Amino acid sequence: MYVLNLLANVGAVTTDRHFVYTSGKHGPAYINMDYLFPDINVMKEIALRLALPWTDTANVVIGAATGGIPLAVLTAAAMPHSPFAVWADKCNGGFEIGRAGFAQILDGANVLVVEDLLNTGSTTSKIIELVRQFGGNVIGVSVICNRGDQTVETLQVPQLVELSKISMEVFDPDACPECEQGVPIIVDVGHGDKFALDHPTYHGGFDKLLG
Repeated sequence: MYVLNLLANVGAVTTDRHFVYTSGKHGPAYINMDYLFPDINVMKEIALRLALPWTDTANVVIGAATGGIPLAVLTAAAMPHSPFAVWADKCNGGFEIGRAGFAQILDGANVLVVEDLLNTGSTTSKIIELVRQFGGNVIGVSVICNRGDQTVETLQVPQLVELSKISMEVFDPDACPECEQGVPIIVDVGHGDKFALDHPTYHGGFDKLLG
């Protein structure tokens, strides 16, 4: 609850609009971690909480670009033995380990994967697979918020640490209450922009959250 309150206080949680998620499903709520990143004091507190369970075991902390870069760096910095921090860059719809020296750092290391928000788990699973491809031993995942009910079984990792967990109602587009009521779809966060391209005549119209 404490971390959820932190997210709400920085404006990261919206519960009364109409969003389209990565899965294509719709819902009234969205967590936008972009509001969290500029507040360095909150980020340092979050990073310390992500790091604490792993201070004796992680040699490397990895995140996915772009939000996972500061998260990995600050989480590693919060550990007393200062493990390496690396990240995976976006490439052709997926991710790659392409930075100089990153592959060598991962090889044989005990690697902690950090994530801001777990939804379908797709991004996290891709990072886990990359780490294993480069010879790293994934010891677990540490996440700020698990909103997709992901587990150690779904991610196929030994341990999952979640600082907060929230369940949000999601609906198929043809069963969405917001669609039925004609609530405008947000197009500047989530995947509302794609929905707008595919359904330009949606009767509720479109809106922006960020202005």
